[in-house]
Amino acid sequence: MLRKDIVVTFGGQVARVTLGIIGTAVLARALGPEGRGLYALAILLPVTIGSFLQAGHLAVNLTFAGLYRDQRRALFVQSVLYSVVAGALAVLAMAAYFFWLPVGKGQLESLPGGIILIGLMLIPMQMMAALLRALTRGSELIVQAVLVDSAGMVLRVLALIAFVWLLGGGLPAAMWVTLGLPAFCIVAFLWQIRNIATLDVRNLSWPLAKQSMQFGGVLAVASVARLLVMQVGLYLLNYMKMPPAEIGFYAVALVVSRQLQMIPEAVSQAFLPRASNDPEVRLKQIPPLFRLTLIVCLGMMFLMAAAGPPLMLLMFGWNFAGSILPYLFLLPGVAFHGSARLIGMYLYVRQKPHYGMINNWIALACTVALSVVLIRRLGITGAALGYSLGMLLVSVLTIWAYRRVSGTALKELVPQRSDFRLLWGQFRRILASPRRMLARGKIEQTTPDDPAQT
Repeated sequence: MLRKDIVVTFGGQVARVTLGIIGTAVLARALGPEGRGLYALAILLPVTIGSFLQAGHLAVNLTFAGLYRDQRRALFVQSVLYSVVAGALAVLAMAAYFFWLPVGKGQLESLPGGIILIGLMLIPMQMMAALLRALTRGSELIVQAVLVDSAGMVLRVLALIAFVWLLGGGLPAAMWVTLGLPAFCIVAFLWQIRNIATLDVRNLSWPLAKQSMQFGGVLAVASVARLLVMQVGLYLLNYMKMPPAEIGFYAVALVVSRQLQMIPEAVSQAFLPRASNDPEVRLKQIPPLFRLTLIVCLGMMFLMAAAGPPLMLLMFGWNFAGSILPYLFLLPGVAFHGSARLIGMYLYVRQKPHYGMINNWIALACTVALSVVLIRRLGITGAALGYSLGMLLVSVLTIWAYRRVSGTALKELVPQRSDFRLLWGQFRRILASPRRMLARGKIEQTTPDDPAQT
């Protein structure tokens, strides 16, 4: 069952990556470097705030929906209430920041008011969609969640091609399409979990809500640091008033390099619900899963380093050649951090999220200090290098925390010869599958359908 979930989730991740890259290329070609930079700035704060507010509750829905199956209706009600209340407060706070507070905003000051308002609407919509997705996965409807995500990405690409590229809607059209994706996902996820989707407040469980707030609160504090490590380059480039075109180059490099996370995300998204429902068995599988994931991620890193630059020029055009060098510097950090996320699942299930909080804040402090120095010397390449070093640091700290809690020896996390043989055998099996299908087809064609013909 776990293998099937990983395969399905990985297939969904491949589809999302492919569609995401196509959508990014459409945006880049339609908006140009400067317009792409303004788009990155327009969604920067809303996405960061929304991701921070939802972060702790994502882990709650993924974990508690398996640990407490009879409380799924309560999880649904508190997810909706939290999205509405916290999202509304966040929108008011961000509106005050943009329109009323006399503080420096860097290049954000160049954004039109209408674009800012559309971006603010992203906060509650993004929160609701993400929490419902996590609850769907936590309820072991993993295949359904993959299908919803894939369908949403298809619609997004089609809308970008139609409204941004062909009709020339520019930045406003890009923002409306971005807002439409979580709206579609909310409706689709509600349909998938319709058996528990009731807003009857009598389903609320205050002991569960208290436990959720304690568990999710620590994760939220940890997640804000992790999110800032991922976005710190864009924030620093904004407040250091780098040209929008340079920000556009860095944003494209960041989006493309993060596609390397599709492998560990597929494994972790399939593994966490299963681990929550059967922790004593599943948590023992973490060391071999980590080793295999790390080998594949490093292999993909070298492949993307070789094939990425020419493909980026082909898809985005020579106008985005400035994205290539930052992209190459981002890959190592993305590869190692993606693999370490699987180990972090152990800490979630064991309900020890404070390790992630401490590790992420240490990594954030180091990333900011390194990035400030490196950006002044290397520009957007310095931002990429600072990000990559920060991701490497948090990966090392996560491994340390896992060993401390689980007592696992370090040698069990180091790739072994048997891991390579296993992956090679799986690879050969995949290559042999088409030949087997063709051979089976030939046999069927040469076998008479009518026994009388024999």
